[in-house]
Amino acid sequence: MKSILLVDDDGLFRELVADLIKKQSISVLEADGVISAKQFLETQNVDVICSDMNMGDGTGLELYKQVHLKYPQIGFILLTHDVKFSVQKQADLYNIPLISKSTSDLIAKIIEMINA
Repeated sequence: MKSILLVDDDGLFRELVADLIKKQSISVLEADGVISAKQFLETQNVDVICSDMNMGDGTGLELYKQVHLKYPQIGFILLTHDVKFSVQKQADLYNIPLISKSTSDLIAKIIEMINA
């Protein structure tokens, strides 16, 4: 079974997305920020991390940089409400998929990337 670590400091959004992903027979772990995500990775194996870009304790890009060094096999997806050119450029620089949280097919895009 595929597994994902969903990282977002918005608990309601995280819970909703996690519930929808679980319906696709994908195991979902949840973290409320960069620090808790790194703690999960010390004891849990995941196939993909799906992280919000801006959180109270850091950014998804910072998390990616830290995770990629230690766990290069883990896939990574960035989510954001605010898809600015600068954010897209940073995601492109690291070859990280960036998905707008407001897109109507958010879950479908996440599932597609998990299964890729």
